[in-house]
Amino acid sequence: MDRASIGRVSPVGWASGGFLVAVVAWLTLAVRAHDVPLAIFAASAAKVAEGEIWLLPTSALVVDRPVYVGLVAFGLLGFAALRICGTRVFWVVAVVGHIGSTLAVYAIIWASRLTDPDVFTGAFARQDFGVSAMQAAWVGAIAATAWRRAGADPRARLFVGAGVCALAGVGWWLHPDPSILTTEHLFAFLIGGTAVSWSRLAASARKVVGGAGASPQRNARTTG
Repeated sequence: MDRASIGRVSPVGWASGGFLVAVVAWLTLAVRAHDVPLAIFAASAAKVAEGEIWLLPTSALVVDRPVYVGLVAFGLLGFAALRICGTRVFWVVAVVGHIGSTLAVYAIIWASRLTDPDVFTGAFARQDFGVSAMQAAWVGAIAATAWRRAGADPRARLFVGAGVCALAGVGWWLHPDPSILTTEHLFAFLIGGTAVSWSRLAASARKVVGGAGASPQRNARTTG
């Protein structure tokens, strides 16, 4: 798949990405100013188990601390994901990366508590919100795209790996509080990278099908 097929960004794509960043910034500042209650956005394994599934997407609309650093990082990483991966991958990865990784971690918590109700007690009820899973998914998509474009160049691939490690280190420095909920970042990263691979395979399949469909027409013209 050529670069244009995955990295194409239309004006609508840029506008939609800017709108997402603006909404997240506005809601984050409103929550921090206590104009809007955080509880209506924050999810938890307990709340989702009780049926409050609308909290899965809303929990990605408020940046966790540090607020201003988080907002800047969110905007820059979103811009990079749009520019490098394209509009479709940007949105698919943002949505599936956040919700998918959250459900994956919650499933581990729920399954563990079936055998031991006292395990993950704090994580079960802990408020879970922030854009970090979305960002991790974008990093996975960017890394997968950059890795593919690097080809067989070992230095380029080393640079990609070093960049991922550096971003992981920054994330750990900002939130050095590991728990079962922290593992959602790993799931999100894998989802982001997988989404790019699927997009590549789908584009290749469409190209093969399109070529197969055009071949009989070319053969007919040649025969005629």
